[in-house]
Amino acid sequence: MNRLYRIRLSLVTLVALAAGLTTAQGQDRELASDMGDVLLFDTGAALTGQLPSAALVSKTGWVKLEKDTAPRQLKGDMVFLNDRIAVVLRKSTAGAELYSHSAKGWQRRALLASAKAGNAVRLLSVKILANSPSAVSVEGVFEGKGGEPLSLCCGLKRGQIYVEAKPSEGANKVRIEAPSRFGVIPDFFADDIVIDAAKLPLDQAEIPTENMFLQMLGRTEAIVMCVWDKEQRDITVTLSGHDSERLLTGVEVPCAAEGKVCVAVMDCPGACCANLVDGLAEPEVPIWVQAPADARALGWTMPYPAQWRVDFVPKKGMARSSEMVAPYPVKGAGSMKSPKDVEWKFIKPKYRWLSDGERAEDRARRFEAAQAFRKSSGEELPAAIGSCWIDEKGNGFIRPKSEEYAVVTYPLDRGRGTPLTAFTVTDLVRETLGVGPCEYILDTKGQRLSTPGIYTCAGTALLKKIMENYDESKHRAEIDKVFNDMMIFVKHYRGRVEEYIAFRKEMLDYLKQQKTAHPELETFLPDMERITSGLPSRIEKDVPDRVAKLVDEFRATLGSQDEAAKKARERINAAIRDAGGHQDSIVNGCHKTANMLRYLAGIEATCNPKAVGVAQEIRLRARKILRNPVAHEFDEGRPW
Repeated sequence: MNRLYRIRLSLVTLVALAAGLTTAQGQDRELASDMGDVLLFDTGAALTGQLPSAALVSKTGWVKLEKDTAPRQLKGDMVFLNDRIAVVLRKSTAGAELYSHSAKGWQRRALLASAKAGNAVRLLSVKILANSPSAVSVEGVFEGKGGEPLSLCCGLKRGQIYVEAKPSEGANKVRIEAPSRFGVIPDFFADDIVIDAAKLPLDQAEIPTENMFLQMLGRTEAIVMCVWDKEQRDITVTLSGHDSERLLTGVEVPCAAEGKVCVAVMDCPGACCANLVDGLAEPEVPIWVQAPADARALGWTMPYPAQWRVDFVPKKGMARSSEMVAPYPVKGAGSMKSPKDVEWKFIKPKYRWLSDGERAEDRARRFEAAQAFRKSSGEELPAAIGSCWIDEKGNGFIRPKSEEYAVVTYPLDRGRGTPLTAFTVTDLVRETLGVGPCEYILDTKGQRLSTPGIYTCAGTALLKKIMENYDESKHRAEIDKVFNDMMIFVKHYRGRVEEYIAFRKEMLDYLKQQKTAHPELETFLPDMERITSGLPSRIEKDVPDRVAKLVDEFRATLGSQDEAAKKARERINAAIRDAGGHQDSIVNGCHKTANMLRYLAGIEATCNPKAVGVAQEIRLRARKILRNPVAHEFDEGRPW
């Protein structure tokens, strides 16, 4: 990881240097060559109003502060920036303004401030803590509403898109003001929690999170993401406005004594997508799929290949999270003239969205030619692609359910072809927190699928193929291996079901205790009991024993190749598949139930301050059982 980080940093720096040489034409040559670094400026005079993009580009009248500049020499306000992020500290503002370099120039995206009982009023003084081409750090001291000092340290590094913030004297929280309607709590084990300000009636609410929170700015403009280290802590959100105009106006993140809060801006056209389903258009021309009646065009184009997560927001209940799929040519297909030549895949590290050296426009022309050929030949187009996909040009499409009214899209993780200069949510967790903390938060080991042996469906298909030209001397050992692998598979899944049975008992015991201790949660706790009771209390059918008996029956037919033996093997194969499928469905149902517990407990903690402690414990217990899943715990199209 360290080597990859150094490569990315070097490339970012080279790109930034090139950009700097362009934007600083006519200025001092030394200043132009430094644009890839972090630069610190005294504006010379107090800034008024929102800082225009042109001012951050030209820096007219600004004085670059060298390493040893003393605070008393400042004549105006303070600005420090790299090629992607700018931080502005001015006397007339009660916080650090965060600007990002977008396709439309520099845009103000957020305000960072210290917070305690109330917000700060104005900036009193600034102290330079570090000033070098690789990093700048300053401390701003603000006056609180009661006159007490509230300080905030802000740091920015070369090539990064995030600012490190830490409250010190008089404060214990960092407040991020980036007004937005939708906020997202990413969940690497289950469905995300999507906060819609229009649906949250409280003016202030506690939000259960796990070290990160996303805010979607505009429809497709940018994402403001905050990440914090140390122990997991709930955040506080403030809201204002009415109906569709209601917004999340502030996010307050508690900061540990030796901790930090990192605030990043992912800013590029299509950095996110946040839409109401009713406002989406139906596709005019179906591309690579027969347009079903419920297909909608997002009006969003994937800015770069990545693992794009899509959250479908229902009117009531849980959001469902999925991942964009893309059309890929079947290996060896060549021109992709037939639907058989196309397969839909997630954009993972092993799949390249564009072939080596291929441009996006060339790919689009190639797909369009194949589309025209199939239309003229009367072939039907494949429709089974899941609930969200992109076409050959990167345009996004979804198939929402009737009760879903909104959709949110963001880059969760890297895929093959993701530019080194592009960032995803997972990148930012890793780069802001470092290897140790990020591995704990992402819990990559706990997310790995554990499915030893061979699926019963795959095993029976292999048995059928072997029996087409069966030769005992050649194939007996191969058949024994298939049987052994299938037994390993069903026994492992049986063990997973037993884990959920134990979880059910432990959770019901815990909820019973909490009903006595918290009578005020008379609605929430019974709901949690009802959902938990949906888990199996015992194993109704012993699938491994059933499969073992069927294996013995199959072996007994191997001495004959007559029609009766063939039909017996077909019957036995079908019975093995059914037995395995029965156990798969139990595991899948258990996962859905634990996921629902985790999700609804999070929603309850948001809307009911009295339930925060119990709800967080339920979420932690649910997360524990969701670790180390088997493959069939997930619906088709749910890749994580």
